[in-house]
Amino acid sequence: MNSTVQLVPVQIGLHAESLYNWRRSSEISKYMYTPGPASFEEHLAWLERTADDKSQVCFVVEHLGRAVGFCSLTSILHLHARAEFNLYIGDPEARMQGVGAAAEFLALNHGFNHLSLHKISCEVICSNETAVRMHLRMGFVREGIYRDHAMTSDGWVDVARLSILSAEWSQSRRKLAKALGKLIEPSTSSTINKV
Repeated sequence: MNSTVQLVPVQIGLHAESLYNWRRSSEISKYMYTPGPASFEEHLAWLERTADDKSQVCFVVEHLGRAVGFCSLTSILHLHARAEFNLYIGDPEARMQGVGAAAEFLALNHGFNHLSLHKISCEVICSNETAVRMHLRMGFVREGIYRDHAMTSDGWVDVARLSILSAEWSQSRRKLAKALGKLIEPSTSSTINKV
């Protein structure tokens, strides 16, 4: 059985257009701090910067061999063994099928087991209740709410701060792998697939 959800390194020539279109879509941008790149050239420049930035790792989420989203671990601080997690599923057909949870599992596993992180955090605009619930199911714990933390097209919005520690991940990893078994393989859940 092949895993149906995989993380692959971003390849600019292969993924840039999809990432650009997803990031500019209203379905994604409404839950982001910024509306997305103003131009494709600006987007390409960002992708090139991320490729050279050792403080982050960026992946395309694939479902059944097709690119459907993006996730990353950013602001990696090796001294403090922590990072920020980011995820979106850009392809509407891949949403609400567990693809986001499977991608989150793979990214967390990579962060804790391969980057030796102690803590992974994330910030979610509070109106994105689906994302908050998913993070909680994956083992994240609420740390608090940043009030009026971001200015969006809807005005000032509150942002939830969540995190998960390596010990918490160790406790929940096996149960999550079993629950996501139709989307990931235990043998591949500890590695990132190479393009």
